[in-house]
Amino acid sequence: MDRQWKNFLAQIHETRDLAAAFALLEWDMQVNLPEKAAEGRGFQIESLAGTIHDKATSKPFLRLLDSLAGREFPPESFEAALYRQVRRDTDRQRKLPSRLVRALGAASSAGYGAWLKAREEDKFALFAPIWSGCSN
Repeated sequence: MDRQWKNFLAQIHETRDLAAAFALLEWDMQVNLPEKAAEGRGFQIESLAGTIHDKATSKPFLRLLDSLAGREFPPESFEAALYRQVRRDTDRQRKLPSRLVRALGAASSAGYGAWLKAREEDKFALFAPIWSGCSN
């Protein structure tokens, strides 16, 4: 395994680990988080969403992807499939500005808490301001 491929795998692993931590924060928010801690968790989710996006769309990572583009991987190999999937994911992520990814992370956290309260009290009006802010 050459140095470029090892570097590619290391960066993929780091990004996937951050994504797993992000998923854990979201799960914890939905299962264990006290209501008063929701705002702080929103900041954490916003920061982590932005960090993941920034790493996955950074210029060094894009250069590394481009340098691997000319590789002759066997078409049905793990390497070819991984490269195609990462390239597809990266191309999609590059279409979104980092500030939008961060804002969506914060909004999902705020929206979840408001939705829980609105559902509990059967009052959509409690959730409506957050929904209208996300849908505009």
